[in-house]
Amino acid sequence: MIFFLCLITDSFLDRGTNDTSRDKTKYSYNPCLPFTEKNCHKAAVCQMASSTLYYPVGYQNSTEYGTTPDGNVTLTYTAGGRTAIVTLLCDESVNIASILTVGEFQDHKEHYYFYLTHRCACPGACVPPGLGGLSTGSVLVIIFFVVVIVYFLGGMMFLKFVGQKEGLDIIPNRSFWSSLPGLIKDGIVYFYNSILCWRSDYEKF
Repeated sequence: MIFFLCLITDSFLDRGTNDTSRDKTKYSYNPCLPFTEKNCHKAAVCQMASSTLYYPVGYQNSTEYGTTPDGNVTLTYTAGGRTAIVTLLCDESVNIASILTVGEFQDHKEHYYFYLTHRCACPGACVPPGLGGLSTGSVLVIIFFVVVIVYFLGGMMFLKFVGQKEGLDIIPNRSFWSSLPGLIKDGIVYFYNSILCWRSDYEKF
C-alpha cells in the first residue's frame, strides 16, 4: 500500500482544513518518508498551529493498517497522545492524488482526519511489479523444465544429425540415465542402513 502512495505523490505540505471555522491549523503529510518541519522531527504528519508552533501528529514507524466499515483502507499514525487517521478513497478517474484535510473535531480532541483519493486506492489497482505474477518457486520450476527439455531435444538432434546415431543411442548421456535408477536405489539403501546403524549404536549407548 505504501508502495503505490510513494509512486503517486511525495508529500502534502501545509494544507488547510475543509472547515477553517472548526480547525484553523494547517497540516503536512508524507506517506512515504519521515520529514522534518520546524518542531516536527522525522514525522509522517505534522500540525502547524502557528508560524512558530509545529506539532508532530504521527510518525512513520507507528503506522497501523485498518479498514473502515465500507471497506476503505486506513493508515493510522500516532505521536504521543495524538492520532492521525488517513483514509484511502478509491476513484478510478483520479490520476493525481488529492487529499482532503478534515483535521480535528472539538468533541474528539487530538484525533486528526484526512482522506486521500486516487485510483490506486481501488482494489487490485497499481499492483507492485512481481506481486501480481508468478512466485519465485514457480519461476524456478519452469526454468528447470525448460532446461531439461532443451537439454534432451538439443542433445538428441545433435546426436542424430551430427553424430549419426540411431534408436536409443540418440539419448544424451544414455549410460548415465540408464544407470540413474540404480544409483538412486543405492543411495536410498545406504541412507536407510545408516539410520539403522545409528539407532543401533544409540540404543547400545
